[in-house]
Amino acid sequence: MKFKKSILVLLASLLLLTVPALASAAPLNRSDSDGPTIIKVSKEEAQRLRAEAGFPNDESVTGGFIVYPENSSAPEDNTVTPSEIGGNEYFVKNPKTSYRVDYNDPYLPGASGCNMTLTTSASFSKTTTITGNVSFSASMLKIITATIGASFAVGDTKTVTSTGSKTVSGCQVLKGYPRYEEKTGELWEDDQFFDDYISPYKATRLESIYFESRSM
Repeated sequence: MKFKKSILVLLASLLLLTVPALASAAPLNRSDSDGPTIIKVSKEEAQRLRAEAGFPNDESVTGGFIVYPENSSAPEDNTVTPSEIGGNEYFVKNPKTSYRVDYNDPYLPGASGCNMTLTTSASFSKTTTITGNVSFSASMLKIITATIGASFAVGDTKTVTSTGSKTVSGCQVLKGYPRYEEKTGELWEDDQFFDDYISPYKATRLESIYFESRSM
């Protein structure tokens, strides 16, 4: 049992060390900075974002950009091991990070015009959530929260407000959509003979604003 626990501690540490690498390697993700970060999105990347959200290809979409607000996230502390908590020993498998634009929640009509610089602002508020197939106990949430990072602040409401501008040729419309960061994984409980699968989990937080431009 002691040997098994040592192996689990090592594996958990290795998994947690890979989480920041996954996030930083994700396409269209921000780099660390003290001010707003703007990442341009090509027409091809804009179509990929639509496909990832389950929307069909739309040739009227000409591209866009993602605006990240000033860096206000709390320092991450992902140091956690499958420690004994309340008589149960929980650990996480297969942690992953992904990003999603919510096209069902556009911010007002946006700005439109022909052969000019379009400027529009957008503001979104969202409570950070964590869901699963079970009601997570405090002991379970402690392990999951340590894995996903302190900046997720489950239960807190985050507001992101940004302004974007783009010079367009022809007639186009510029509209803002919320972009979410999602962290998923599996919660397991250590057992003397066979580990028990508890539930998948998904933590979702508002991350940035995606401004999409399209021909009118």
